[in-house]
Amino acid sequence: MTAQQSKKQRLFYIDALRALAMLMVIMEHLPLFCYFEKYNMGFSHSYLRPIVCLIELPLFMAISGYVCKYDSFKLSPKWKLLIPFFVIGMFFNACILVGNPLGFLANPKKWGYWFFWAIFVFFVLLYLIRRVRLNLYLGSIIVWGLLLVIGHYLPSEWRDYLSWGDIELLWPYFAWGVILKRLDFEKHIHNKRLFYIFTPLLIGILLIFCKRVTHIMALSIIAKMSLIVLLIVLFHDLENLFKGKSSKFKTIIKKVGTDIGTNTLQIYALHFIVFRYTRTPSLGNFLLDRNMLWAEFIISPVLALLIAYICIYAAKLLYKLHLGFIFGR
Repeated sequence: MTAQQSKKQRLFYIDALRALAMLMVIMEHLPLFCYFEKYNMGFSHSYLRPIVCLIELPLFMAISGYVCKYDSFKLSPKWKLLIPFFVIGMFFNACILVGNPLGFLANPKKWGYWFFWAIFVFFVLLYLIRRVRLNLYLGSIIVWGLLLVIGHYLPSEWRDYLSWGDIELLWPYFAWGVILKRLDFEKHIHNKRLFYIFTPLLIGILLIFCKRVTHIMALSIIAKMSLIVLLIVLFHDLENLFKGKSSKFKTIIKKVGTDIGTNTLQIYALHFIVFRYTRTPSLGNFLLDRNMLWAEFIISPVLALLIAYICIYAAKLLYKLHLGFIFGR
């Protein structure tokens, strides 16, 4: 496939959803890595983080599955996802900055780089479903069941080494994205738009904000899957609504959505490094002392956008230096 053909097949609303998920990931990490002196303070003193945590990773995983071509899926290119995991995550961060590679592997979050490992594992699981010729829907359920059972019996240290908690938690969303694409969901949107908007919205609101059921994993997953459907429909409709119209605002939004949405792996790989040099605990203390933590809803989106672009330009520089291979692309 030529670069021109690949470019024609890109859907802006998908890039925009990727951009939204990536910005939410950065906004989630800002209070943990930048705003306060201690990492744990970000959990207790952030109003925005609990909100973006509801959907950012499920959305990220679902879109990763949605753009996966199941019928022509090949595993061989996906091995490259392990390059940023080891080169940027383990070697640069663990060996050079921290000096503890074993600590990196033993940490269940891999200091943030678990994502590359998890998404690679999901591609392997998807490959196995196709390889044994299982029905995609049944196979996805069987795989999730096996992940839960194996995770239950795995020793805690091996759960940490394999980041098993995140893998078993996020597999349903990745599979959901693959299934939506397999069902040709984009074509069905036109015929049942109201159904796809109001039903997920109702289910999502009822389940996410009902404290009695949010602790039940299955119901929480249903709620988030519903909101993912809603977001896909809304972004799809917004793209069609503004198609053919020209304005400065649309041009800016399209550029930002495309820039971030087409560089999510590069941004994810580099934003933890950027955090190391942009820590501003005085900002968190200032907001905390003046009871202004609500200002995070204004500050974090702006900083997330700024950090995303720093990562994009840093990645461009690395490509010019012929070091782009570290991103696995």
